[in-house]
Amino acid sequence: MRVTLSAAFVAGLTAFAVSGPAAATTAAAVSTTAAARPAIFGKEVFKIVSLAPAAKRPKMTAKGAFRAEGYFNRRLRTAVFPAGRIRISRYVLTTTYHGPNLRTCRFKIFQKGTFRVTRATGRYAGIRESGYFWTTISGRLGRVAPGECSAKIVAYRSVTYEKGTVREPRERPRQTRAHTALRVMR
Repeated sequence: MRVTLSAAFVAGLTAFAVSGPAAATTAAAVSTTAAARPAIFGKEVFKIVSLAPAAKRPKMTAKGAFRAEGYFNRRLRTAVFPAGRIRISRYVLTTTYHGPNLRTCRFKIFQKGTFRVTRATGRYAGIRESGYFWTTISGRLGRVAPGECSAKIVAYRSVTYEKGTVREPRERPRQTRAHTALRVMR
């Protein structure tokens, strides 16, 4: 916090020396608002690991532009981290099935597609991210008889990687009373 205040103070002092008091106030305001929220941008990889087919909250980690550990809420399609939430929308392009192998009753499913962050809250508010994902589901079905598999899943593991680029948040224009009055009149 001390570094942020001194940077704002130096920016304001420099602006005052160059342009006068009005510019100094504007420069100080810009410095403090820019320092209020850390910039999050760059490559990011989300990893979701589930050990049950109907897991409501599989473990999720984020590494890259920011690091976080939390869980993925499947019903809401939302990553929940201690510092905020990120809603993710996916579009599946291909799905490939392998198995089940009648000798071992093992199967694999692969999915590939694209994803996009549609909403973010907390520390991640306003981030924009998109990229591609791939999911590998491997498991084993129960055995009924030699050469026959049941429909019951005995072992299951799903790993999803979402790899993308986080871009800086867009600045939202501040609404004035005139904007609000226009909206009321319509």
